[in-house]
Amino acid sequence: MTDRLSYQTPMARKARLFVTELADDLIVYDESANQLHTLNPTAAFIWRLCDGRTSVADIAAQFGQAYGVTDATDIVWTALDQLVQQNLVVTEMERPAWLAGLTRRELMQRVAVGAFVMLPLVRSLAAPTPAQAQSPGTTLAPTTTGAPPPPPGPPPSSPPSPPPPVMMGMPDEGSDASARGVKPDQVWW
Repeated sequence: MTDRLSYQTPMARKARLFVTELADDLIVYDESANQLHTLNPTAAFIWRLCDGRTSVADIAAQFGQAYGVTDATDIVWTALDQLVQQNLVVTEMERPAWLAGLTRRELMQRVAVGAFVMLPLVRSLAAPTPAQAQSPGTTLAPTTTGAPPPPPGPPPSSPPSPPPPVMMGMPDEGSDASARGVKPDQVWW
C-alpha cells in the first residue's frame, strides 16, 4: 500500500441507520436501502473508527494494537472495501490495486493471520418492507417464471378451536370414588 492511500480518512455513514450490538457482532439496519447488515467484531471495530478524521494508517495501527497484529493494513482495507460496497462508509476512496478480486483465502495467506475470526466480514440481507411484512400472501423469494407472485387471497382458515377445558376437581361425597373408599387426596383426573 502506498503512503498516498494510507492517509485517506474514511467516514462511516450514520444517516438512516439503526445500530445495535448482538453478542460480539454489530447489527446495522439501513432504513434507506431496507437492508440488514451484520458486522463481525473485526469489521465493527474498523467501522467505528471511520470518523472522517482517522486515516487508514491510524485505523490499522489501532487495530493492530488492539488485536496484537503486526501489520493490519490488509485487514483494514478488506473491511473498508466491504463497508463501502454496502454503503456503510460514504467516503469515496481510492482502493489498493491488490484488493481487486482478492479472495478470503488469499487474504488469509497475505496477512498470515492464523485466526480466521480476525478477518472482517459484513453479511447483508434484504429486509421486507413494512407492507410486505404485514401481508400474508407476499413472498420475497423470486419466482422461477419471473412472473409476479399471486395476489394475496383471503387469510388461511384458522384451525378449529380446542374443546372447552374439562373441569377437574375433587370427587363429591356421593361419587363412585367416594363409594369405593378412595379419599379425595388420592384421586387424580
